[in-house]
Amino acid sequence: MDLSFLLPKITKEDVISLLKGAAIAGLGALLAYLSNGITQLNLGVWQALAVALGGFIINLIRKYFGIK
Repeated sequence: MDLSFLLPKITKEDVISLLKGAAIAGLGALLAYLSNGITQLNLGVWQALAVALGGFIINLIRKYFGIK
């Protein structure tokens, strides 16, 4: 019995999209893990710069992967 009509055709673009999603989820998990230690870090006057730099790096990663 041929059940191939039940399975969707997976294209190269689908695989790339799935890998991008997995990378984003992995980065999110990593950031959540790291946030536990970062909250105890006291950077003093450099705190604002560290926050801005973190946002910049996240946006850079988004642009690199072409995420809108």
